[in-house]
Amino acid sequence: MPFYRFEFRDETGTQTMPDIDLPDLDAAYEEAKRSTRDLLVEATMKGEERTGWACRVYDQDGQRILSVNFEDVVLNRADDDPADLP
Repeated sequence: MPFYRFEFRDETGTQTMPDIDLPDLDAAYEEAKRSTRDLLVEATMKGEERTGWACRVYDQDGQRILSVNFEDVVLNRADDDPADLP
């Protein structure tokens, strides 16, 4: 099973999460959306603004394979096909 690295970026820096094994690109995209939603809920509860953030996902070769902007999750635009994303 391939592994993926998730990075969460904002205007102050990057937080890299430990690599995780997922079956495929679709699963990585669903995990990126889920993680982004979880962080948005947490931020809302703390009164923080995270709409400038993004989740970047890299494959095991270190190539960025997709990106989920927090604004897209807020506006429910993050349901596109992951193959269509940068």
